[in-house]
Amino acid sequence: MEAQNRRRSTSGCLTCRMRRKKCDEEKPTCIGCRRNRLICNWSKSHVSETVVALSRLPDHKRPSPFEAMGEVSFETKPPETGKLQCALMSPIASIPGLTRPRDALLFSHYLQVTAAQLAGKTEPKNPFLSHLVPIACNEPSVLRCMLAVSGAQLSVQSAEYEGEARSNYAVSLRSVKHNLVNWRESQTSVIVSLLTSTIMLGFFEVVIGDTHANFQFHLRASRTLLYELRKKRAHEVDKSLLDLLTELYAFFAITTNITLHAELTPDRTIPQDSLLSFEVLLFLNQGSEFYGILFGAAHELFALINPITNTARHFLADINLEARFEQIVKYETRIQGWAYTAKIPSGVRF
Repeated sequence: MEAQNRRRSTSGCLTCRMRRKKCDEEKPTCIGCRRNRLICNWSKSHVSETVVALSRLPDHKRPSPFEAMGEVSFETKPPETGKLQCALMSPIASIPGLTRPRDALLFSHYLQVTAAQLAGKTEPKNPFLSHLVPIACNEPSVLRCMLAVSGAQLSVQSAEYEGEARSNYAVSLRSVKHNLVNWRESQTSVIVSLLTSTIMLGFFEVVIGDTHANFQFHLRASRTLLYELRKKRAHEVDKSLLDLLTELYAFFAITTNITLHAELTPDRTIPQDSLLSFEVLLFLNQGSEFYGILFGAAHELFALINPITNTARHFLADINLEARFEQIVKYETRIQGWAYTAKIPSGVRF
């Protein structure tokens, strides 16, 4: 009876309380958060207490998303002292798909850590937050992808998160497979969500350390969806978002196909097409604060990687010394003659 009547401590950090772990209450970072490399949150606001309280409720007692919606909302605070500071200001139930206590922890980690590391920059804005989080709030499969990537990153520090990461990955993958059946008849918003999901699934494979080339399947699906949006439905999609998704696809399509294997299976071959050309890459979000989120200012150099790789594969099978020399000179001339020409908006910090 004594154990049943014992009140749970409310003086520990919010992170430990949401994880239902005992907190030693050491400030500014408790031992549990320091050991697991988590963000130790000591906020005592009413909203933060609401997050913890809702996280402890059994599933059948937790309010529905529509019941909780409108009470509070989450917002991303501007960076302070070079570090991206984000605050999760929403109760667990206010976002469709966040149904378990650890979901809020993974989502909070994505907002505060994962998004900044994916972008590689902190100022003035991070499109992994401003562009992708709104999609996730409206599409549970995209949200599950974010939780999977966040969990995969945390699993590097603590193995206890790998199961959560793979579980979210599996849920999202099933949803993507279902929606791909008749994707051509889908609304544009559905295709945008599908493209976001396939790209985020690719991020998961990279972070979790996949060695079976599963990333390539997501990449090929992304290419098909991206062509549909850019060629037929570009007028229905926010240009900044479409450019961002194009850059994410192009970056991985280029950097994951650097191999000299002359005979690649079809599922490992990404065609060298207009999506990977310098002319397209250079103008992705040019002039905006999101310019060069992955390419920096070296779009032309990145655009040369696939042609150089394909040429090297060709000469492995066709030994033509004269032609090989001509190609080497051609590529060397372009690389050595490259100079920074694109204008990066002021204030962007990489």
